Amino acid sequence: MGTASTINFVQRSSRTNTGLGDSGSVSFQRVEDGSSTTVARKLPTDLLYNDWKHASPTIRRAIELMDQAIPLLRCAISELAKDPIASDDAMNKVIPILTELFCCRQIGEGFATVVNALLCAVQNNAANRWQTNQLEATLAELNHLRAEPFVKFDQALDSIEKLESVDLIPQPQGFNYLSDWLDGESIR
Repeated sequence: MGTASTINFVQRSSRTNTGLGDSGSVSFQRVEDGSSTTVARKLPTDLLYNDWKHASPTIRRAIELMDQAIPLLRCAISELAKDPIASDDAMNKVIPILTELFCCRQIGEGFATVVNALLCAVQNNAANRWQTNQLEATLAELNHLRAEPFVKFDQALDSIEKLESVDLIPQPQGFNYLSDWLDGESIR
């Protein structure tokens, strides 16, 4: 009998910088005869899609927008301790980019969910002083979205939980009232 062999994509266990730049990476898992081994090779997403000009205009625009927002988030992080106003200014420049990125939501439901969560988190925190962990979480989720724009909805929910874990509010203002109303809480 022949040996059955399949290759499955494995989600990264860490969203830290992989040394491959902002493009992220994909690892593979090879399954043979029921045993599982991880192949150490990681490919940057940009190598998988080495020629973005053949991608859809929506994907190209989304990548361009994320490439504009990521340096601004890095600037906000680096400036936070020494010049909070410069950090806040960088975050204010991120809002219109995320707003335009939301126009690319046809990429997928997961993509739209993450972008909406990031936009709401940034807008809802605009009146507050940013904390380093909040900026880092926002950057990590945007980097992850840049690396994997075709995110599934369940993975998008994980991104929302990560933003909530650093005290960001990734829902639109007033969402809790709507949620209560839909649950029948406001009828009492």
